[in-house]
Amino acid sequence: MVVQHQILKTLRAAPCELTEVMEQHPDDGRTAISRRVSEAFGFYDALGRVQHSSCLQALKTLEAEGALSLPAPKRVVRSTVPRLLDEPVPAPVGVPTLLKDVHGLELELVEDAGQRAIWNTLVEAEHPLCAPRFVGRQLRYLVGSEHGYIGAIGFAAAGLYLKARDRWMAWSDEQREDYRDHVVGLNRFLIRSMVRIKNLALPFPHKSSITVRLFVSSGQLSLAWLSEYLGYFDLTGMVCDLR
Repeated sequence: MVVQHQILKTLRAAPCELTEVMEQHPDDGRTAISRRVSEAFGFYDALGRVQHSSCLQALKTLEAEGALSLPAPKRVVRSTVPRLLDEPVPAPVGVPTLLKDVHGLELELVEDAGQRAIWNTLVEAEHPLCAPRFVGRQLRYLVGSEHGYIGAIGFAAAGLYLKARDRWMAWSDEQREDYRDHVVGLNRFLIRSMVRIKNLALPFPHKSSITVRLFVSSGQLSLAWLSEYLGYFDLTGMVCDLR
């Protein structure tokens, strides 16, 4: 897997080859250029997909350094409002207060537009920060049960620079570039206000927390992230003793 900083190193080391590829199609836009460069230099992920987004970021960095010139970006107006349901998500019915009495508790991976609309509607209406527009790699889960949806969770790629995180990790600039792709950010965590289930969402790594058990003991997050973004996530990052 050639991640963004490795792509940048590769392009920096081959300025003549890069210029040759870019000059072959002078009328190409930025996206087309990044695709052609990715194909020419063999920037593919483990699933065989062209890494044009990471390549484009590397090309932008080189442009900022004065090493090349890219065409002006085309203005694309995108809606900042997430797709929502026409009605609020129904409140769960008959939710018990004890974990052992909750029926069918599960984490439902959001995979289609319908599930995404449910997730967005829940988080937009009931989370203090509302529904985000995730950038880059991301996974969403609905916390479901036979009683109805009782929560929602969202993971996203780690921020490029976070002062508190970087200080706590005590890593150098080079280490941050090398290992940032091994960090997954917990972006949203919602348990609906009408739900009062003891030990449902205790702080990690409390072994009684059902959300921790579902994610970590089953390796669900690790496997889902690997399935979608193979090569970006280290399984050991979710190892935890829950016995």
